[in-house]
Amino acid sequence: MELLKRAATVYLLGVAAVVAIQMIFSPFYRNVMDNEGIWHILNWFMAASIIITLVVRCCDKMQVDREDTDSVSRRYLATYSSFVASVFLGLLFFWNWADVAIASAEGDINLFFWSVINPLFVVVTGLTGCRLLSNR
Repeated sequence: MELLKRAATVYLLGVAAVVAIQMIFSPFYRNVMDNEGIWHILNWFMAASIIITLVVRCCDKMQVDREDTDSVSRRYLATYSSFVASVFLGLLFFWNWADVAIASAEGDINLFFWSVINPLFVVVTGLTGCRLLSNR
């Protein structure tokens, strides 16, 4: 189990770093659409990262739910807000990814949502990776 946690930590932090770097340097391309192939490949890695993040945050939520406390603690709020952010990211990412797949066949791609998804992805998966790193 420890090996699986370590692999998930490295994967989440690595993909978050690659997405952050690609997001920062993509405006320096001659044409923004030149990096479409890079993002197409990164989307597959991002999808796996989001699924891992959802699993980790769901396990955290279930662990907090098992505790018999009636009061709202800092840990409770942090766990639930992280879980909701992960679900929001997952819904937005997979919806937009499907929309891009459909729109690319028609030639009408809207890049607006990616400007929201990519920074949110870096923050949510990066924080999940850091949480896994600190809970060794």
